[in-house]
Amino acid sequence: MWAITTAAEIAPGVIEDTCESLASRLQFIKTAGVHELSNGQISAHYAFRHSLYREVLYRRLSEGTRAKLHMELAQRLEAFCNPCEQELAAELALHFEGGHEYEQAIHYLIIAANNAAGRLAYRDSIDILRHSLELVAKVGLPRRAELEVQILELIGNAHFVLGALTESAQAYRDAALRAERSDLKAARVKALICAMYPLGFIDPDQGLGALDQAVQTSMLIDDPILLARAQMGAAGSRLVFDSWRDHDAKLCTSAHEMLCGLGDSETDHFQQIVYAHVLTLQGNYREALEICESGGVSRMNHGISQIAHFGALSGKTLALLRMGHLGEVLRITQAGRELVDENRARSWALDFREAWLRMMAFDFEGARRICEAICEQRPEYLAGQPETISRIAAGLIALDRQEYDDAIENFRRVSHLEITTKFFLHWVWRMMAQLESSNALLLSGDIAHAGMAAREFFDSALSTADPHLQALAWELKTRVAMAENELKSAQEYIERSLAIVDKFEILIAAWQVHATAWQLRAHAGELETAEVHRERAESCILKIADSFAPEEPLRATFLAAVPVRRILHDRAANRQSVG
Repeated sequence: MWAITTAAEIAPGVIEDTCESLASRLQFIKTAGVHELSNGQISAHYAFRHSLYREVLYRRLSEGTRAKLHMELAQRLEAFCNPCEQELAAELALHFEGGHEYEQAIHYLIIAANNAAGRLAYRDSIDILRHSLELVAKVGLPRRAELEVQILELIGNAHFVLGALTESAQAYRDAALRAERSDLKAARVKALICAMYPLGFIDPDQGLGALDQAVQTSMLIDDPILLARAQMGAAGSRLVFDSWRDHDAKLCTSAHEMLCGLGDSETDHFQQIVYAHVLTLQGNYREALEICESGGVSRMNHGISQIAHFGALSGKTLALLRMGHLGEVLRITQAGRELVDENRARSWALDFREAWLRMMAFDFEGARRICEAICEQRPEYLAGQPETISRIAAGLIALDRQEYDDAIENFRRVSHLEITTKFFLHWVWRMMAQLESSNALLLSGDIAHAGMAAREFFDSALSTADPHLQALAWELKTRVAMAENELKSAQEYIERSLAIVDKFEILIAAWQVHATAWQLRAHAGELETAEVHRERAESCILKIADSFAPEEPLRATFLAAVPVRRILHDRAANRQSVG
């Protein structure tokens, strides 16, 4: 009713009586109920019995009359139901487009696209955004480029959330190029930063190149906040996608401190999440978790918020893995699988974390199954990480079977960059392969080559700030020194390792370090001190096990692993001898 009274100079009561009479005679309209608008106004609804009736009447109007009618409807709807953008955005967009007010139509189409994303209907959102992109050519020049860049970024966001990474990267590239052509420097910086989201999976080097361009462009603008954002994103991304460099870590930290000092409250959540990953790699797990929680773990809305949400889950699970909270990571990854199909496309990133935690829990076959599934379901450009995890898992399985040559070959293939491409934290996995190569050589009795591999891992680990890797590096040197009967050196090395695990909450590394200290002290005849370390190792193991639900099979798998069982068995043996 409100629509008819907008265009007719007749009392609303007369119009409603007329419509009701036509509907009761079963002519071309019918009653469609009563609708309460957001301002509380009640309006009767009527609908054509067939769309053909509406089409005939509509076509009988002149183009000018149609445009005028659309504008009157749009203005009336916008005026009396404001704020009704969320509810009637698509209808408003339709009328503003029909009234040739294209900028207003685009405004409401963007809102409608966000509404669709909020319903997890990302493909519908993309279709709406593409239509709005078609209308941009009809907008005046001063605003045309800004709108086009904004829409392209939103399309990139939606594609990323769907897992369509190639399409996402192309949309961000197009946005950056359009901004560059129109000399929209700030918009170009934002688009280039966004491009790292998909390029981190497709081609990290290309993504890092985009971030370098973002930094260079931001230097041309008198905007210290924008420059700090670009620097933090670029330095942090180099640390997680390329290699650890102290210079980048300091730059990332100083940029973050600069943003805090400038009172920046709008830093892209994704950049903050990158910073959280850097904090985790420095052992600042609690601070990283706090950033991840505030940066999107508890919020899962549309567009960029969705990207931040899953980035935050990535950062949170990485910190929890380092802390040994494996059960909590498992619960997060399992929750990701329970998402509806449209949303499921994004949870593949969490599968990597589950494969990682299964490696830590000695479920090597389980880790391989997850990686094989990822390779089958995801495009070829995601193969680097699952293939790497799968190779390390295969090497550890071979190690359990005492098939040392096979194990070493799997680890070797991971260690060499020309064989395995770059991916998120690829350098961490390469160091793990170095560590396991040394373990395989030690077990095979090749102490000389084990020592060489241990030194390689040690140099790599100490070039980072990761306390987990550094603790394991000193622990490995201890075992090599024990094999060489260099007990004085072994004592020195284990003390360095113990100092690290006492300072940081790194349960996975801690139980292994204390287990080696137990063996070293027992070998030296220091039985009481040895037992203290065995108990510390046992305590760490039980904390890890208790992070799982009691009935979780992975808990039993972890406790049944030979290195773990050796520590727990010794406790049981001691109790039996005392009894």
